[in-house]
Amino acid sequence: MTAEHTSDSEAVRDVLHRYCRLLDDRDVHNMVEQVYAVDAVDDRHRGIARRGHGEIREYFERSLPMLEATTHLLMNVEVEVDGSEARSRSRVMACHWFAENAHLGKERPSECVLVGTYKDQFKRFDEGWRIVYREVGALGPAGLLVGAMPYAFRGFGGAQN
Repeated sequence: MTAEHTSDSEAVRDVLHRYCRLLDDRDVHNMVEQVYAVDAVDDRHRGIARRGHGEIREYFERSLPMLEATTHLLMNVEVEVDGSEARSRSRVMACHWFAENAHLGKERPSECVLVGTYKDQFKRFDEGWRIVYREVGALGPAGLLVGAMPYAFRGFGGAQN
């Protein structure tokens, strides 16, 4: 493996980790700008895929008000680089605390923990590596590890409920 290949693999991993950090920080604008290509597709297999920065940003901005907090933990990241393109597969565990339960206090367990997969295609641009296509899938029968699946999350990753 060449030093350039290793550096590119690390840069792709950095983008994946940046996605999790910025999403958990609720910084949707920078997450979309720094993670997705302008014409990227984000397919969560829950209806129509989101296309481009505007649709992807709108999806997250619409979803965040129902959440008090999230924690996305990325693991088992595999990256394959081929010139200015790359592919990755990773696992994610996402903990969700819902705004409707904020009255229960800060010290409470997550109301919903989902486990899933990210299958991403990347392209290297002047500003760095960006996701051009993301596919989100559920692990297990429906991706639900702990808690209850909220109605808004039904069909997570294409799971049949």
